[in-house]
Amino acid sequence: VKQLLEYEDIVEVNDKWLHIVSAPITYKYKKYGLLILGTSLDTHYEIIAKNTYTTLLISLTILIIGVSISFLFSRRITKSLEKLRQATDKIIGGDYEANIEINSNDEVGKLYKSFNNMSANLKVSISQLNKEVGERKLAEENITRQNEFLKNIIESFSHPFYVINVSDYTVEIANSASGFNNETGKITCHALTHQKQKPCLSPEEQCPLEIVKKTKKSVIVEHIHYNKDGNKSYMEVHGHPVFDSEGKVVQMIEYSFDITERK
Repeated sequence: VKQLLEYEDIVEVNDKWLHIVSAPITYKYKKYGLLILGTSLDTHYEIIAKNTYTTLLISLTILIIGVSISFLFSRRITKSLEKLRQATDKIIGGDYEANIEINSNDEVGKLYKSFNNMSANLKVSISQLNKEVGERKLAEENITRQNEFLKNIIESFSHPFYVINVSDYTVEIANSASGFNNETGKITCHALTHQKQKPCLSPEEQCPLEIVKKTKKSVIVEHIHYNKDGNKSYMEVHGHPVFDSEGKVVQMIEYSFDITERK
């Protein structure tokens, strides 16, 4: 009894677990007895076991549902990525009409919509680029034809014909009658016709290019030209200015006639 005074513990009695509590019975500070209360824990253990089982069952169910949702979501993402890959392969192969059918308004649907917009913009850009390439190719072909036409016209002249740059006296274009060879590279007009390293600045032979630069008008002068073998010829030289958009003389057309027989 002394041990049970104000006592609380869990003890095993006849193969059963009991929760024992005790409290003294007092009256006017005098103890008259002891109240002992014992409660079986079997019911509590059964409730705990049942709750534990229920908790495990619920946890397992939630885990299975979560795994299933993750699997379905990942499978959907995989399918979406596969659709994107297939559409991308079509565009790489030149099929700019490739689109992805949109079946939802979620993030995947937004991704498909962005891809379709990109495909449409790419189609417009490629179409514009092809148009520009075609126009440039056509322009290049026209320039080639014009150059060929101009070359044929110049070559049809039996007398020397040149186009000379005003800035440095170099021959831009010339026909074969002038003795100019395109393979030799740039050459000045005075080197080609006079076999000289400097322009014709003597009073006896005025440079037609200098006259055209000053007067901006056509000019006719007489010069003695020498070919590469040193043979001279008396030439009547005609010079005509070529102007740019600002009215500045940038080139001179020159052609000459052999008047040696007159001399």
